[in-house]
Amino acid sequence: MYDNEHQIKLHGVVSKFEWTNPHVYIDLVLTDPQGVSRPFSVECAAPGILNRNGWKFNMLKPGDKVDVIVAPLRTSSDGALLKEITLPNGRVLNNGGFAGPALIH
Repeated sequence: MYDNEHQIKLHGVVSKFEWTNPHVYIDLVLTDPQGVSRPFSVECAAPGILNRNGWKFNMLKPGDKVDVIVAPLRTSSDGALLKEITLPNGRVLNNGGFAGPALIH
């Protein structure tokens, strides 16, 4: 479903942070160099896995600017699997062991 071999780094603004089972989702707004915005959905691990990796249910809020390294959907749709996130305060967190490591930085 995800292309782990061709990971990409994106900068976006959080529009929604869903701390739900079975997977957490981060909805972002990405803006290209021409100023055109588009929604982008990032799938994360389960809340329990993320919690063990230092995540908290309230750590992201709408308007937060984040950098993410993701494995994009193979269908080229606007979605991906999270590998790593850099929070507004500079803290870097991963998506847990099952998702695998970020291959780029």
